Amino acid sequence: MGKFLKGTAIILCFFMIWGYLNPLTVTAGGSDEEYKNTTNSYYLVGLNDFQDPKMNDTAGAYDVDKLGALLNKENFSRSASVNKSNLDASKSEIISEGDKIKDKGPHDLFLLYMHSHGYKSDSWGKADFYFSPYDANGILESYVSGYDIISLLRKIDANKKVVIVESCHSGALIDDLMKNPSQDNSLLGYVVTGINYLSGKEETDSNKKYVVLTSCTADELSYFKTNYGGIFTDYLLEACEKKECDLDNDGWISVEEAFHYAQDKTIKYQRSRKIKQTPQMYDGNPREEVELVKL
Repeated sequence: MGKFLKGTAIILCFFMIWGYLNPLTVTAGGSDEEYKNTTNSYYLVGLNDFQDPKMNDTAGAYDVDKLGALLNKENFSRSASVNKSNLDASKSEIISEGDKIKDKGPHDLFLLYMHSHGYKSDSWGKADFYFSPYDANGILESYVSGYDIISLLRKIDANKKVVIVESCHSGALIDDLMKNPSQDNSLLGYVVTGINYLSGKEETDSNKKYVVLTSCTADELSYFKTNYGGIFTDYLLEACEKKECDLDNDGWISVEEAFHYAQDKTIKYQRSRKIKQTPQMYDGNPREEVELVKL
């Protein structure tokens, strides 16, 4: 009996380590009928104009229009989706909208896009990332913090959540997420997920797909082209139109595939201008991709 238990323990340890180092990749293709019946929604926040006119030098509202047009073609529900820009994008409005979207769920995929000025704080006990709403006044509390964004996301019932932030210092949001994680990415977390997968059990809420894309690192600035919007966002949208971005040939451009294209293009374009801008991705569950655009 002792030898049996010892042998079983060795086998379990082997599979635990293997599963952690080699996370499973699952592609959820689905039929056209399944595609039509999914409930996808978005929340887009972008600002060009602010209460303080000195801040009027972003292209957020422009990008919201472009991204919204794309998502409306891709089976995203207009009745469960929201655009906020300029005067309508005060801090209170941005945060309170989460409750309204929550009541329209559950969703299969929820996408949050935010484009405005961004700031990083090194204050102890505070969030690292701060997003400028319309009524930002220079006081930290007047901004939408990284913790506010994470709290908003937790209100949304969705199998997959995608966050895209086009702002200076936006990589600091990933730092906030790591300090205030929404799921267990430890070795034990991988083991539990693997056991559930192999046993046919549904994933727990803590293991739902969660992806965050940011236009730069926590210490970098983010740039835009006049009449083209954010550089990173522009390349993300460009990726959604290119069949060659479908790297696994499954008939979809995934969020991850679009990111790798946009990251490479952004870095090269900015390097030619002697500027460093490095888009970042946090992938909370690398076992599967988030399908975004159907080819």
